[in-house]
Amino acid sequence: MKKRINTIFLILLIISVSFGIMSTYFCSTGVILIVNKANQQIQSFCIEVCNQSFKLENIPKGATQAVLYEIWGDSHYTIKTIFDSGKILKLESGYVTSSLDSVDRFNVEEDMITHEFVQISNAQ
Repeated sequence: MKKRINTIFLILLIISVSFGIMSTYFCSTGVILIVNKANQQIQSFCIEVCNQSFKLENIPKGATQAVLYEIWGDSHYTIKTIFDSGKILKLESGYVTSSLDSVDRFNVEEDMITHEFVQISNAQ
């Protein structure tokens, strides 16, 4: 019985270390910028990407908020925005992959959400 528990523990340890190594070499970082360009507060901004969900609340007009996430594989963005007035906007957009870091800006306006890829300069 004790030998079996030790074997199971060893297997779980190997799996954990393997995932740790994989995440070091195969995981990228993503940044999402949410810019409220509407004339009202955003009550709720929900975004899903790479099997991760984020919910931001009470984003004032003119404000920018950011979300940091891990890119584990190929995915896209699914967004649902609710304004204080109750109006709902939805968007499915973009593409991310684990081989590239990504910075994406979502501009929320009264009648639409626009998506921009933000180019990162490597200049020093």
